[in-house]
Amino acid sequence: VVCDGSRNAYVASSISPASVAALALSRNGDMLIVKSQPVALPAGCGGVLLMKYSRTLDLLVASCGMPPASIVLINIDRSNEEQITLLPQNRTFISGQSGRSPFGLAVFDSGESTFALVGVADGSIVKVSLPGMELVERRETDAKNLGMFSIGNNDNTLLMFSPFPWRRVLVMHLDAESLAGSELLSVSLDQDMEFVTDVFLEPATSVGYVVGNSERGIPAVLQLDANHAHDVWGIILAGVCKKESGYSAARRHVSNTTAAGGRRKGAK
Repeated sequence: VVCDGSRNAYVASSISPASVAALALSRNGDMLIVKSQPVALPAGCGGVLLMKYSRTLDLLVASCGMPPASIVLINIDRSNEEQITLLPQNRTFISGQSGRSPFGLAVFDSGESTFALVGVADGSIVKVSLPGMELVERRETDAKNLGMFSIGNNDNTLLMFSPFPWRRVLVMHLDAESLAGSELLSVSLDQDMEFVTDVFLEPATSVGYVVGNSERGIPAVLQLDANHAHDVWGIILAGVCKKESGYSAARRHVSNTTAAGGRRKGAK
């Protein structure tokens, strides 16, 4: 489900054959109204894995679940009650025929250019121009299965997660001209988070969050400053331990992490 910043939401099916429909919240907020009939995606797309909204171009970008990795553009017709249609040049392949489905998707909106950033299984980040759908650039990393993309910090920072070859967060300070010129930081989570369910950045700040379970199995939110990712960290208890108080569990976790060398400077 993706919202466009108003009362409209767009829902995509995750099973094949994929389709996208537009919904709207009623004025009194007590019901959803179907605003358009579902629009079928091109044959061979499979289900929709990820979908993002471009506020500059006022369109949707969806990643397809069926290999090879590809993305699809969906137009929103504001002059016709938010009816949605596929654009003529609506699908672009990100990798070769053997390429797996994308794991990460984000849309970079700026005053001068708009492009999609797609993370694929081999660890590369692919830049695709919008709405032209041209593959502009590919940047390789040593991470695999890059996913959970989140853009924030006034669209200047991309936060990503990779589970292999070790759990870590990657922070890319975006250069609108080139991915090659974008600074990329990598911070290990192996001594802090057992598994991760989501990462996200606050839209107008550099504050990022990693949501998951700590090494002690406690639901936790790990906080970082994307501008100084190696210096400012904090682990916040996000659940209640059944056998001990939340404060005790948090305190013991911090103590164990410190002993293991995992506590970062500035942890709170």
